[in-house]
Amino acid sequence: MNISSILAQREQTHGDFKTVASFAQTLKNIIRSSPNWPRIDYVQAQVLDAHADKIARILCGDHTHLDHWQDLAGYAALSVRDLEEAQGVAPSPAMPRAPSMPTRDDDAPLDAPAFLTETRT
Repeated sequence: MNISSILAQREQTHGDFKTVASFAQTLKNIIRSSPNWPRIDYVQAQVLDAHADKIARILCGDHTHLDHWQDLAGYAALSVRDLEEAQGVAPSPAMPRAPSMPTRDDDAPLDAPAFLTETRT
């Protein structure tokens, strides 16, 4: 499959890229303006970013595309797994940690670079 046909297929399920990008970036700006953003660790930040992308695809593309909803659940499960590990809770057997995944310092805040926190126009 060539890139043109992949992009055409994705536009059917994900929506017009520019429109999705606009919605996703707006959601991410809202997320980054929250009072807890400075305390969010990098796993939680990535999950929230991925959720913003998936929500934008649901709102702009095929809202019945099962993969969008499965991805939302999957990213949330990754955050739950990380929090369970950090809090010493036995992890769910359905979400084992891969040995190659990096660990994080407990309660280390995300020190986001300026380009992630600046308002985009």
